[in-house]
Order: sequence, then C-alpha cells, then structure tokens
Amino acid sequence: MFAFVKNKLLSKKWMVISLLVGNILLISIAACSPMYSDAVLQRMLYNDMTERMSTTGRYPSTILFQGEYNLGKARTQSLENLDQLEQLSAEFMAECEIPVAVTSVEYYRTGVSAIHEATGNSYSDTIDVRLDALSELDDHIQIISGQAARSGSPDGVLEAVVSEKTLMDCGLFVGETLTLDNIKDAATGESFRVKITGVFEPKDQQDPFWYNNPNNLKNFIFIHSEDFITHFVENEANRQNFTRARYIMLDYQQMRGDQVYDLLMLSDTYKQKAGQLYENGFGMSFYEMLDAYLVSANKLDITLIVLQVPIFLLLGVFIFMVSSQMLNMEQNEIAMIKSRGASRRQIIGIYLLQSSILAAISLAAALPLSYLICQVVGSANAFLEFVQRRALPARFYAPVWVFAVVAAVFSVATMVLPAIRYSKVGIVDHKRSRHKQKRPLWQKLFLDVILLAVSLYGLYSYSNQMDFLADRLGSGASMDPLLYLCCSMFILGSALLIVRVFPLLVRLVFTLFKKHWSPALFASFLRILRSQGNQNFIMVFLILTMALGIFSAETAHTINNNAEEKIRYT
Repeated sequence: MFAFVKNKLLSKKWMVISLLVGNILLISIAACSPMYSDAVLQRMLYNDMTERMSTTGRYPSTILFQGEYNLGKARTQSLENLDQLEQLSAEFMAECEIPVAVTSVEYYRTGVSAIHEATGNSYSDTIDVRLDALSELDDHIQIISGQAARSGSPDGVLEAVVSEKTLMDCGLFVGETLTLDNIKDAATGESFRVKITGVFEPKDQQDPFWYNNPNNLKNFIFIHSEDFITHFVENEANRQNFTRARYIMLDYQQMRGDQVYDLLMLSDTYKQKAGQLYENGFGMSFYEMLDAYLVSANKLDITLIVLQVPIFLLLGVFIFMVSSQMLNMEQNEIAMIKSRGASRRQIIGIYLLQSSILAAISLAAALPLSYLICQVVGSANAFLEFVQRRALPARFYAPVWVFAVVAAVFSVATMVLPAIRYSKVGIVDHKRSRHKQKRPLWQKLFLDVILLAVSLYGLYSYSNQMDFLADRLGSGASMDPLLYLCCSMFILGSALLIVRVFPLLVRLVFTLFKKHWSPALFASFLRILRSQGNQNFIMVFLILTMALGIFSAETAHTINNNAEEKIRYT
C-alpha cells in the first residue's frame, strides 16, 4: 500500500506541493498561537515586575512570612508559632515551581530609644530607632566608612552599621556609642549599648536581597544577626517583644506566565495556614498585580484565538479544495479499484495513509517555521511595520505541541473527508453521477442564511449597546473579542450567499444577452452553467482570501492605534 501511495503522490507533484504548503501554514500558525501568546505574556509579566520595582523601590516578587514574639502571651506558645511559621516558609519554597533568587531572615525590634553619648558629654539626646539584624548582610554590602559589625564583642558593646541616610537623619557618626534606654540586660540591670562601627551601601542596587531599599532607611541600625539571636531570642531573661520575618525573593526573570495561576493558588493555601498562627503571617505584595495579569492573559488568549479562526478557516477551505480536486481527478481510479473488489475501508485507508504522510512532513517543517513567525510578529509594530525590538522569549512547550498535533489531525480529517464520499461510488454509479448535480449540504441547511442572521444580530446588539461599550472602553476595558468573530461569520455567510445566487445571476445574464454574444463568449457562459459545482470552492476561497486579508489588516491597524491612544491618554 505504501508503494501505491508513493506513486500516487509522485504522479501529482503540483497538487501535493499545494497540499504541503497549505498544511505547513495551517500547522505553523496553530503552533505559533500558544507560542506567541506565552512569549508576549512573559514579556508583559517581566515589564510589569520591572515597573513595579522602579515605582515602589522594592524587589517586586517577594513572599513574606512574618510573626511576632509577644511577651504578654505564653512564651513557649509564641516561640512554637514562630518555629511553625518558619517550617511553613520552608514548605512553600519546596512546593513553589519558581526559582528562589535569594532568601533571608530578619529579626527586628521597633520603638527602641537610643541615647547619644557624644565625646566629652557635650550633649545628650534621644532618638527612636529600629534595632535590626539581617542574615548574610555582610555578603551584600560594602563599607564606605569605618568597618563591618562583628559579633561577640569582648567589651559587651554590640557593634552595628548604618546606611548613609540613617547616619545623616539621626545625626550619628562612626565610632559613636548609643545607649538603648528601654532594652536592659537582665543579668546586670544595665542598658545595652550599640557602637556605630561603619557606614554601608549596597553592593548592587538591583540586588534582590534588599526588600527595603537601604538608601531609604532612615532609622535602621543593623547589628550582627548572631548577637540579636544570642541576646534577645535565645536568652529567655532578656527576651522581649521582637519580630522575625522570612523574605523569599522569587526570581521574576524566570517566572513564566503559565506558573502564575499555580503561584496564586499556592499563596492562598499558605496564607490560610499562616493565618492560623498570625493574623498577618503571610504577605505577597504582588498578588493583585498577578491577579490582574491573569485577567489580561485570558483576554489576550481569547482575542488571539478569535482573530485566528478566520485564518484556520481559510486554510481549511484551501486544503479541502485541493483535496477535492485531487479526488475528482482520481474518481475513475477509485471506481475502478472498487469494482475490482477493494473494500470501502481499504480505499479510505489509502487516503488516510496518504494524508498522514503529508501531515507528518508538514508537521516537521511547520514547527521551526512557527518559531520564525513568532519572532517576525514580535518585531512588528503594526501591519507591515517592523521595528528594532528585543526578541520574544519564545519556547516550545506542551501547548505548542498539542496545537500542532491537533492542527495536523485536522488537516488529515480535511483531506480524508472527501474520500469518504467517493469511496461509496462504484464504476456504474460513477458513470451515472457524472450527469447529475446535487445541491451541497450547506445549501440544504441554509448555512449561509444562518451565518448572516447571527452576524447581523451581533451587529444589531452592538449598535444598541454602543453607548454602554463606549463607557466600558473609556474605563479601561477591552473590546469583546466575539465581535471580531461576528465579522468573520458575516464574511463567510456573504461568500456562501454569493455562491448560492451566482448561478441565478449567470443564467439571467446568459438569457438576456445570449443572442448578441460571440461563439466564444456563448461557450464560456454555457461552460460555467454546466460546471457550476466545480467552481464553488474556488469562489469561496477567493472571496475569503480577499475579504479576510483586508479585514485582518484593518483590524490589526485599529487595535494597535487604539492601544497607543489609550496609553497616551492614561
């Protein structure tokens, strides 16, 4: 059978090439749809995160597990809650699919009264500071004056570093010692003292380690984390109110759009778990942004699918038309094979194998072409207007393969469908059917009238709701993508209606002017009247090609202009 199919394909090279072109375009555009959507959403997510970081001054994708030790509550219970919260943060990092850029633990106490002790006691003043300890701080700062803070100072004075802003706003200087008036050592009864040993700045301003921009910290005094844990956490006698926070900075540059929904569901789960320990035990500063991103992503997916439906329809019509033409040329051959004992299943099997070979070749050629189409479309600013832009982060992932395989199966079904009808016809029936003309199924079902009625109803609804839609658009909402589908239905319905009335118009013109025509013109009209069924698909295909081409170009231009104007006015 394979050799037979091979000879059939080689005997009709141009028909096969036409089918290959149609199949390659169909599969490549289908595969490009999820690839382009994923790449655009990936870029949009990255831009949203970058913009959020520039406006807030904080790392945009930060997860916070935070709990307080309250001296007024049962001490053991309060510490157990902090330990459980830390365990929850570890479980969250294990379950989260997004890579963690950096994680850190912060201990701090607010409302600390620090007393200046100037050289020579020329003045004494009290300032309100936040005593802070951040894990791995030394790895992310550079000392611009003095030296880094050490742990376990032999003279009992806690060493600390401050930012330049804290130094200026609080009137501090390197080498100064502060007395923490409201934090006392239970063993000696004396207040703890802190010595400012250095001034720091971040090594990298874009370092995800910094949840709070250190350049904006005006009263933060950082002591060594080991000192804070030793004196104020592990030492039960000195233990007072403090807060422990676990910062989990997710790497937003590696965050993919298809991970956003799972991240939101995971955050809801852990917010509920952490809420059983602390009222504000879990924080996700970018939750609302991701939620809005999902809404935009769904709208984009629907819009892309709706806009591509006419293209799929057009390519499907093309493949069906070429396949039908090949079958018309092979109708005698099919009838001859059937008359010699071939079953209907065998005939369908031949064309199924032929279609599968063409689909497999097309699938192999379409996948790299889909990547190229995605990059070309990504570099376009408008219709046939290309700009220099960073390449889209396109990738081959599961939906791309699914769309490509589904498109290949659809192309196989489109090519095999005409063969099912011809496989019923024997040699005698074939000779008889040559003189009969049957109405197509779509004419019997009045599909053209139905499509026109539905599309005109969509236009009627749009006209009645124009003011309402204008208000929605003015408030930032997007146009309903189904309106574009109504336009496509109108084009297809109009094309089918023209095919229905075309024979009547030709017959009317022929009847009115046949006595005045030359023999060549007379023969041409007569040929059209007698073979009108063979030209239906060609007419529909040409009408769809021109109408959808013009419509798609104008639609793309309109969408792009509306988006630009919305950006200018907002």
